[in-house]
Amino acid sequence: MNWQRACVLLEKAGYKSSNSQPDFLDSSVTTTKKEIEIIDFNLDDEQDNSNGDFSTDTNIYIERPPIEDKCLKAILQPGALIRIKAPQKMGKTLLLEKMLDYAREQGYQTAKLDLKLADKSVLTDLKTFLQWLCSYVSDVLEKSPNLDEYWQDSLGLNNSCTRYFQRYLLAKVDAPLVLAIDNFERLFTCENIFSDFCLLLRNWYETAKQSDRMGKIWKKIRLVVVNSTEVYPTLDINRSPFNVGLAIDLPEFNQNQVKEMASKYQLDS
Repeated sequence: MNWQRACVLLEKAGYKSSNSQPDFLDSSVTTTKKEIEIIDFNLDDEQDNSNGDFSTDTNIYIERPPIEDKCLKAILQPGALIRIKAPQKMGKTLLLEKMLDYAREQGYQTAKLDLKLADKSVLTDLKTFLQWLCSYVSDVLEKSPNLDEYWQDSLGLNNSCTRYFQRYLLAKVDAPLVLAIDNFERLFTCENIFSDFCLLLRNWYETAKQSDRMGKIWKKIRLVVVNSTEVYPTLDINRSPFNVGLAIDLPEFNQNQVKEMASKYQLDS
């Protein structure tokens, strides 16, 4: 293998490569040590034709069984909460997209929020953030935002958001809704939002467990939270969504998976 050629392509795709050839690309070495970090391929579509013979495909996803099977089964569970965690650029977003595609195949509605793309103005305070959430999800579901009718400040901010989802977005639909929040770590530094929003998600998850009319409505929702492994602010265990539901920690790729990646990128020749 031409290692310089591999470095150019891997770095173009977002890899973090060392200056020396990693052991797993040397057929004379038997080792699982990797000197490049496998990362998320969820990048802007680009092509590198500097040598005229290769290009990147940012949609390549290498499976790490049984993680994918667990996630796809969990997304079918009423009121599910799935937490995907890994360092930056490890494939979290592509796994999320795989889950959302599967959910849509089942006839589910999906709404994905990428907090990395949220305007700074949205993150100024809890009310602004929650009303943006309500309006954004309404728009994704092709429903006109209706905050005037369903939002009541006198009930409190979290209760108003819950009321909006419950009475407007969930009660009038038959299909489950998958609400996915990518790059959740952006809220870690938003002290005036993070704690209360975490409590809101935890309450939605707990309400879905109930056997009453409220529980029936909230069983329609599936929550997916995706974040990097940076340490998040301390939360009361009873207010946190990070100690319930299905936890998925994406591991590094093993040697066979790295070889599969190299093959799909046509680096093995």
